[in-house]
Amino acid sequence: MKNTIGMTMVLMFINKLETSGNQANSCRHTAPITAQLTFLDADNQPSEKASIGDQLHLVVTSEQAGPHNMMVTECVATRVGGEGEAVPFTIIDNGCPRYPALVGPVEQDFDKNRLKAEMKAFRLDGSYDIQIQCTIMFCAGPNGCPPSNCLDSGTNELFMSHGRRKRSIGQLLEEEQQQTAETLSAIIRVLAEGEQEEEVERFYNRTGNRAFSYKIAGNGNATHNRTTSSQHRRRQQQQNVQRQSISPDMVCLADSLFISTVVSMSMICLMLSALIVIWGCHSLRKGHTDDGTGAKLPK
Repeated sequence: MKNTIGMTMVLMFINKLETSGNQANSCRHTAPITAQLTFLDADNQPSEKASIGDQLHLVVTSEQAGPHNMMVTECVATRVGGEGEAVPFTIIDNGCPRYPALVGPVEQDFDKNRLKAEMKAFRLDGSYDIQIQCTIMFCAGPNGCPPSNCLDSGTNELFMSHGRRKRSIGQLLEEEQQQTAETLSAIIRVLAEGEQEEEVERFYNRTGNRAFSYKIAGNGNATHNRTTSSQHRRRQQQQNVQRQSISPDMVCLADSLFISTVVSMSMICLMLSALIVIWGCHSLRKGHTDDGTGAKLPK
């Protein structure tokens, strides 16, 4: 009887180990979660182009995860093309927006099963096109991803954003076993007031860099295809001074140079006048003391 009970307990223990191992393997071999990062306009339509200051939605969607199980940990904006080194511009750090007036907090949109952040269209010096690259964390389990507590440096007010927040070491070790991350990116062209697409293309054709053109796929996600047109720099748009044609016979002087020239000429004329006066006085004095024969006149 004791042997039977002992064997039963051993079998139950082995069965429990096998069950735990199968669950761990099933978690390990789960298909990777995929997501998309897109720009939407004010009408919630995919946007491939905007004007500076336009209201946009930065949206994260996934077929395998809902807004409860996703969080945005970091987003960095970088110019596409242009000359010189492209300096990254962090807009979301550790789940919190760095510049809430430019990019707002990440919100859970359960109606459309997505994460979204309100943003105003902007661009970086040296390019019309910017790329925003975000790291998305997926949290398994019923608790999902907790929001971050963020501080608005402008108003000193606390607000919530659905990104990573600080945890204890024990929580981190436990959650890391249930989390996966993916890096997503999207590109948008941003034009200033009065700029036309033809002007951009002409600039592309005059430079040697490559640019991006955008096509909206059938599923509503923006796909980015490189084109043979070249990337521009915004330097031309920053030059607001109109060029004027100057005759070869004309010589233009700066105001400071003109003033210094006038002052110098005036000083020279004054010195010459002083020399003439001194010479004249000396001649008159000599005439009073000399009769013309070399003899001095009596006093």
